[in-house]
Amino acid sequence: MKRNLLIAAVMIITMVSCEKEIKTIQPPLEKLSTEVIVSPPICLGNSWTGAGAYPVRGISFTYNNKIYVPDAATQQVHIFDGTRWTSINSDVPIYTSGEWNMNNVDLIWLTIGNKGYLSLTYTPSGHDFGFWEYNITTNAWRRRAYFPGPRRDDPACFTVNGKGYVAGGFRSEEDPNNPNASIYLSDTWEYDPSNNTWTQKANFGFEGRGAATGFNIGSKGYVVGGSHQDVLKQLLEYDPATNQWTKKAPLPGDARAHAATFVIGNKGYVGGGENNGPLVDFYQYDPAANSWTRIADIQSLILIHPFYGFSINSTGYCVIEMNGDNYLRKYLPPCAP
Repeated sequence: MKRNLLIAAVMIITMVSCEKEIKTIQPPLEKLSTEVIVSPPICLGNSWTGAGAYPVRGISFTYNNKIYVPDAATQQVHIFDGTRWTSINSDVPIYTSGEWNMNNVDLIWLTIGNKGYLSLTYTPSGHDFGFWEYNITTNAWRRRAYFPGPRRDDPACFTVNGKGYVAGGFRSEEDPNNPNASIYLSDTWEYDPSNNTWTQKANFGFEGRGAATGFNIGSKGYVVGGSHQDVLKQLLEYDPATNQWTKKAPLPGDARAHAATFVIGNKGYVGGGENNGPLVDFYQYDPAANSWTRIADIQSLILIHPFYGFSINSTGYCVIEMNGDNYLRKYLPPCAP
């Protein structure tokens, strides 16, 4: 009997010992991870989208990531910040379209700092040929020195280092025996707002041209396309420091007049325009490599004449015309790799 009790006690002690041993070898529970994995945003670069209506068929000044569109018909300046439009009353002195059967090709317009500059390069008899300055910050207009060059249609305009430049254009021969003949100009004029003076600079050195488009990248000015009897695809670079014009890599695709241009960062964007009809292809110009890259087509049926482009908030815009109304299309540049 005692032997049986001893055996039972040993078995109970062994079972308890095994149970304790099993419990001690169970691993602890793992902590749940609280890390949130975020997917990268979808890139919509190298694409065009609609950006709403454009209030008037007219030119604009660009300052502080906004555009300012003078409208003499309503005596207002329309302002766009990339999201919405607002308007302010303003004593706009010059009609930029509509009045006197004028086209926008008959204008000089420049933005230099916080000032916009505007002049008619051709006016019917009896109308003012003044050169006007618009102070964007004070909403005030004042006359400045008249443009001294010959009257012209379709000049190219650009701004470099606080000075404005007007280059080329064409004017009628005014020959009663040959009324359709034109003189293609190659002169260049510099406006210095600090002393309100105009200075003639170096000519192109190449054939004159009208209906070309001007833009600037850094310290250089550029004139692209245009026409000289035939439509052109040349790109000319102007260096104010040396007062010299240089031919650069020509625009790919078709030759064109009235191209749209805008600049984002250190790249120029050129496209649209016309050559026996509207064109929709667009290209990016890299001045460091002197090379062109094709980007997305604007995919619009009709572009305004001339074809306006501008950039604000690292986004390019072009004004187009559809069914008699004016609209903006917005371009997002290629995404970073």
